[in-house]
Amino acid sequence: MYTKEKSIDIISTINGLMHMCHQIATDHGFHEDHKKVREIIEDNARITLHEKVHLRTWFEATTEQAEIARMHSELSEWLEGIRKDPDMLDNHLPHFTAGVVEAADTIIRIFDTCAKRGYPLAQALLAKMEFNNSRPHKHGKNS
Repeated sequence: MYTKEKSIDIISTINGLMHMCHQIATDHGFHEDHKKVREIIEDNARITLHEKVHLRTWFEATTEQAEIARMHSELSEWLEGIRKDPDMLDNHLPHFTAGVVEAADTIIRIFDTCAKRGYPLAQALLAKMEFNNSRPHKHGKNS
């Protein structure tokens, strides 16, 4: 499907976009609370190592769930926008429809979260596309 060189270019581009999304979010304070809570857990002398491990695991899972909920929120805004008026222009970027801006917001949230968590999104995306390309028409479903 892709040459090795093309795959490297795609991975590099996606990784660069992920880094940019995460850096903008970080620069604008969207990860300050996350950092503070992690510091509180680590610096608290009254918490045993076992409790710290448990709290870190719980906190990371809970935080990731909230991040996914915000992705859902962007998708819901996209849906509502096209339900109301698919041609409505965005308030902040009036040269685009509101729907496409919400789609961009969704991707930005996904890229930010994956960069923050060190997920190899670009590689997984290419692998999944390659897998999907090997599947039968409509993945073998009739409808």
